[in-house]
This record gives sequence, structure tokens and C-alpha cells, in this order.
Amino acid sequence: MKKRTIMTALAATLMLSACSESSANEETEMEAQEQETEEVAVNEKENKSRPYIEGEAKANNVHQTVHNVIVAGHAAMMKYIEVEGRTIGDDADLGAALEKHIPMAEEAIENAEGDALIADLADIYNHSVSLQKEVEEANDVQNMDEQERKTRVMDLLRMYRDLDYYIRGVEEYEPYNITRVAKEELSQEGSAHRTGEATFEKLEEEEVQESLEQLPENLQSYIKESNHPRDRFVFNEEYRQAIVEAYEQYEDMNKNDLDMMWGTMMHKGHAKEEAIEILLELREGQA
Repeated sequence: MKKRTIMTALAATLMLSACSESSANEETEMEAQEQETEEVAVNEKENKSRPYIEGEAKANNVHQTVHNVIVAGHAAMMKYIEVEGRTIGDDADLGAALEKHIPMAEEAIENAEGDALIADLADIYNHSVSLQKEVEEANDVQNMDEQERKTRVMDLLRMYRDLDYYIRGVEEYEPYNITRVAKEELSQEGSAHRTGEATFEKLEEEEVQESLEQLPENLQSYIKESNHPRDRFVFNEEYRQAIVEAYEQYEDMNKNDLDMMWGTMMHKGHAKEEAIEILLELREGQA
């Protein structure tokens, strides 16, 4: 996701006749502090939605271009569809959005890893190109059949929604589970996506508790209090063992490392030992 920068206007007009120079300086300093506070708040919000970042080229354990098109595409499609009772920006320019996101999708395809993700991004690209052509032929979005337009946009939204959920870990909306990434995730042995009741029952099992207690308190809290990490840990034994064994060799492990190892094992197909080795080599290189 491209980093958003909050630009706050600093003292557009200073009424010199009413304010002394010291008063004006004081006001400017206060506004600068407010700007800095806003920027920090936005950065913290963005970082919470990005559980793993590796340098500038990665976000959520996928290439930055993949991350960017998912974020931008999902947000744009929501502007044209009523979702869960919310209508956002019905007057937005669909043609302009497609023109922007098509090259983003094309670039993401080139950088994506994993057959399922590449195929899903190709579906998004092809669907977007087709829809853009219809918009151009209609000469104006409003000339298109409204139901047909919403149906086509909804198809895109469903694909973006799945990738936002499974790739980025955004849980604001439930996935539609129509993409290859979703089906691959759900078909994994020990799939993380179960009912909440089943998850908490499994969490209390002796074997799971023994593994959990071998981790530091900060990781235990992250696993127990977060939906995706908790489900992954309790239902996928190999992943659970990998986390424990990795911690035995790298005591500075944090929640980002847990998310990275899940992506390494589930989305890139590495075995437990390989995932641990990849993590250790990465962290040694950053030391």
C-alpha cells in the first residue's frame, strides 16, 4: 500500500494586525505539532494492517506491487457497490479507476509468487480490461445498464475482497471464497479458517497449550487475541512446530516473523525446516 502523507496547511493567513510575532510563531508551532501527530496516527494505522514488511519491496510477505493493487482495487470497487448497507462514492469515475488499476495489476502479475495468486491477479486484469472496454464503448458509465455495471464491478470486488482477506489479513469484511487463493487456503490440511467455537476448543487442548507456553508472553498474547494467528497456530500442527522451533533458535521473534513464516509455508510451499532457515537467514542479514 502506498504510504499516504497527511498535508496540513500551516497558517494560511496571519492577521498581523491582531497577532504579535510571538503569537504567530506559537500558533505555527502548535499546528506543526498537530501535523506530526496526525502523520504518526496514520502511520500506526497503516502498520497495523501490514503484519509483515521486508524492506521497501515487500508488504504482507508479497511483493509491494501485489499489495498495492489489492489495496487500491478493493477500495475503488467499493465506491460503486452497496456493501453491507454502505454506499461509498457513487459518483466516482469508474473508467479512470480501471485505467489506473489495469497497469497495476499487470505489474503485480509479473512480481507475484505462487500459481494461485498469479492466476487470480490474471483474472482481475482480464476482467478489468473487459469492463474498461465496455465503459469506453458506452462513452459514459451512466449509459451502461446499471445492473450489468454493478454485476461486473461486484465480480471484481469479490476477487479483491478474497485477496485482501487471505493475503493482507484484513478482516473488516468476510471473504467470498471464490478465488484460487481462497480455495487453496481452505483446502490446506489444518486450514486456519474454522468457526470461533472450534478454535477456542482446540486452543485448550494440552498439546496446543504446551506449544503455546514455550513462547514468550508477547507472542502468546498475539496468537490468542488475533483471529488469523490463533487459527493458524491451533489447527496447523506443522506451522505450530515451526514457530516453536524457530523461537528456540531466535529468541527475538516477533509477530511479524509469525506472519512471515505462515506465508513462507502456506503460500510459497516451503517445508517447516526451510521456513525456519529462511527466517534465520533473513534476520541474521538484518543484524
